[in-house]
Order: sequence, then C-alpha cells, then structure tokens
Amino acid sequence: MTIIVNDKLYSIDQICALFKIENFNLRYIEKTVGLNIKRNNDSEKIYSQNNIKTLKFIFELNDKGLDYKEIKRVLNKYN
Repeated sequence: MTIIVNDKLYSIDQICALFKIENFNLRYIEKTVGLNIKRNNDSEKIYSQNNIKTLKFIFELNDKGLDYKEIKRVLNKYN
C-alpha cells in the first residue's frame, strides 16, 4: 500500500479512463517520450497530479501535430 500525504495517486486504469485511451497506448507513449512513472510496493504504476499534467501537455502537443519522438525532445528541453 502506498501512502502519500496531500497528493492523490491514480492507477493506470484511472489514467486510461481519464484520457480515454487503452493501457497499451499509454505504455507506448510513456516509453517513447521517456516518462518514468513510479510504482507502488506491488510494482503497479502510480500516477501523481504532476504525471497527469505532463500527460495533458503531451496530448496537447500531439494534437498540434508533434509526434512522440518530437515531444520527447520538447520534454527533455524543459527538464
């Protein structure tokens, strides 16, 4: 069980429902853009509010025509 104070955590299923995508698509995006999502004690991915903001930014850039490799370069520029 993961306990975080003042920061709600979300499962991969919750994130997929939020963004209306399949698990395999989310995993592909994470791998392609180089996102490092933390895992809980059961080795399940857990997403923070910051992860959600980053994913929203990724989808906004993708909607503007950038592919995921280009988005990775953008993210690396700001990190």
